[in-house]
Amino acid sequence: MENNKEEKRTRRDKETIENNIINATRNLVETNGFFNTTVSAIIQKADIESAVFYNRYKDIDDLFDRFTRSYDYWVNDAAKFDPNLTPYQNWENIIVNLIDSLNNDAIMQQLLLWELSEDNWITRRTSENRERF
Repeated sequence: MENNKEEKRTRRDKETIENNIINATRNLVETNGFFNTTVSAIIQKADIESAVFYNRYKDIDDLFDRFTRSYDYWVNDAAKFDPNLTPYQNWENIIVNLIDSLNNDAIMQQLLLWELSEDNWITRRTSENRERF
């Protein structure tokens, strides 16, 4: 065999490809925010062809819509009431947990920044869902 022949790609299943897209999106959003994350960058980072992306998603907004849904209810993790504590202690715990959660979640930080900076149907939906909760 010649050394300059291109190596064949390993065939990946649908779940692996989807995980690669989501992981690429997560990494790029954490680093660059939603504003600067592009389909081209996701395709490159996920090591897929553009047709593979567009067979799954209509456009970047479709991906972001699905991606942000997992962060819509991040408050659920922090809002744990303990019946053995006073209401004041429970509220204090919730606030501390929310601050810790936000401090440790770069995607949620970027999502909140996006919501504050841009008014679109995705940012409105995530904000309204959190507010309803």
